[in-house]
Amino acid sequence: MKGHEPHGDRPQICGTRVCLKTERNCKCGSDIAIIGQGSEPHAAELRCERCDSHRGWLSQRTANWISTVMSKFGAPTTPIILRGKRASARKRGTDRRKTPAQTKGINDE
Repeated sequence: MKGHEPHGDRPQICGTRVCLKTERNCKCGSDIAIIGQGSEPHAAELRCERCDSHRGWLSQRTANWISTVMSKFGAPTTPIILRGKRASARKRGTDRRKTPAQTKGINDE
């Protein structure tokens, strides 16, 4: 598939374990997924390590990042931690969504 071939000496990422730090775990309770072959427009598919359920899609940008990290440091010995965009923004303190406490007016008490 276009965009899925290794770039130069970059490693294949299929089979790599990732830990999904999202708002919800798989129905079986696992937060570990395996990177598999994707289908356009996605770079790869994420499937639960325990029950093989579909967990999501990997963007080309994220797949390229994983491939670059693996080419510099080798295959990881532990799962790579992937966070959703909102979780990453909250961790960095750049999430612009207002929490209920932030939207509560002075006279709302």
